[in-house]
Amino acid sequence: MRIWDVEHDRLDFAEFYAAARDDCLRIVLVNVGDRDLAEDLVAEGFTRAWMSWRKLCRHPAPQAWVVRTAWVYGSTGHNFVKTMVRLEGERDTLSVVDDQRGSPTSSAELAAGLLQLAGRIADGQGPTRRVLHCTGGGDTTWFSFARAIFAEIGADPERVKPCTSADFPGKTPRPAYSVLSNASWREAGLTPLSPWEDALKEYFARS
Repeated sequence: MRIWDVEHDRLDFAEFYAAARDDCLRIVLVNVGDRDLAEDLVAEGFTRAWMSWRKLCRHPAPQAWVVRTAWVYGSTGHNFVKTMVRLEGERDTLSVVDDQRGSPTSSAELAAGLLQLAGRIADGQGPTRRVLHCTGGGDTTWFSFARAIFAEIGADPERVKPCTSADFPGKTPRPAYSVLSNASWREAGLTPLSPWEDALKEYFARS
């Protein structure tokens, strides 16, 4: 009986690992920016899960949909767009990093997307429980994003100068590539957000 229990646990854990490992790796890779490090961290996490599997497997999976986004800006709170608009009036030139890439996301469009998802779930037509990515379409660097903001407010984009992350060292380094694939959002039948350039124009048109 004990041998059967161990084999049963092994099979259950193998199923859990196969279903969750790739998503975990993608999420960790986006945050650390180094594939070898990401694989080591994921392996360590699953090793810890296996060591506590008898306890973990008794807990049902949470019935939740997790939506990940990035580079969000809007009319309230502190964000990159509002900072660039303020600094445009305070400085002759700005240096902005050109070696970090992501997808600018309008908070208004993100909110509309979340409401669509919530409506589908409430109607019993939501996608299967999973991690979904919802960001503005396309990608760019902080430098190019800043130049686009200057252009939208009628300022000279040439006043924005490129620099590297090494010019602004921080305690927690940002990943060089934080673009999230929106494939899961589209596969769930949800409306993709607009290309980031179009959303930025709409943001300033409403301002």
